[in-house]
Amino acid sequence: MRQSFVCAAGAMAVVCGGAVANPAVNGQWRFTVDSMSSGLSGLIETSAETAGTLIGDWDPVNNPGGTRTKPGIFGSFGDDENVAVPVSLGFGVGDDVTSRTGGTFDIRFRPALGTGAVTNLAIDYLSGGSLALPATLRLDPETFRTRNPDSLFPGVEIEVPIGELTVSRLAATQTGPAAPGVLTDLGGGVFSFVSLVPVDLELGLSFLGNDMPPTVMPAFVPIGGEVMVSGSDLVISSVQPLMFAQVDEPGTALPQFALPLPTVLPPGGTANVLMDLVLDRVEMAVDAELRLNATATPIPGLGGPGVLAAGALLGARRRR
Repeated sequence: MRQSFVCAAGAMAVVCGGAVANPAVNGQWRFTVDSMSSGLSGLIETSAETAGTLIGDWDPVNNPGGTRTKPGIFGSFGDDENVAVPVSLGFGVGDDVTSRTGGTFDIRFRPALGTGAVTNLAIDYLSGGSLALPATLRLDPETFRTRNPDSLFPGVEIEVPIGELTVSRLAATQTGPAAPGVLTDLGGGVFSFVSLVPVDLELGLSFLGNDMPPTVMPAFVPIGGEVMVSGSDLVISSVQPLMFAQVDEPGTALPQFALPLPTVLPPGGTANVLMDLVLDRVEMAVDAELRLNATATPIPGLGGPGVLAAGALLGARRRR
């Protein structure tokens, strides 16, 4: 019995040592990111590749004066023909951006062990906002003809400026178990902390007024910085690089959308077509700097300062 107690007391001394020395740091904390002073600054690049068909927006009842399409250069083109044309479409955007960032994450600090563990990370790098990036569509169809207007589209790549593409969502949600990190006591109530957290990175895009299905890609994001005691709270702040490049092949069908095509031969007109596409490939690269400022409040429960202090007091009484 005595041997068992000595082992338990020794283990408690290891765990409680940091709590006695740093009672304001040890335990479980919920951090809330200050979106007014946190954000991304740097380059965001996105590209996508799709495949499918285009067809004129003609309808014999609702749009009898609309555009009709038909593959090929020669042959008949009846008054009620409107035939789908195989096509691939891609776009690429990239620009330097600045955004606000919000979200929350939990960290369980164990200063006696020099560790911390990140859980429940949910970061919105746009803090509910959006980014507008200049974009040009790249259209690669088979040769086809149109009526209303009469035009020939040779089987060559067509670039269609669309103004801006909107990044409507850029967010990270933690996956898997707690992400371990290293906690270093710098003295004077100041610590440094660093952890690399596995996440699902969600990308939302919108162009020509149409929302694309969200793309989710696995990634790792750093969480850390200088941790300071501020009264009964903790404050973490950092400026660190956020760099990743991800590729996803979702194979997702996009909602049908309308696209006005400038005519080629002859130029000067507009053929109105409907696009039915499958999103084959999405690439995203971020080379930015993340400013992070977050304030934490303690989460009551196992490992909190109060629990560890009570355990140390109980051990002292048993020794008497």
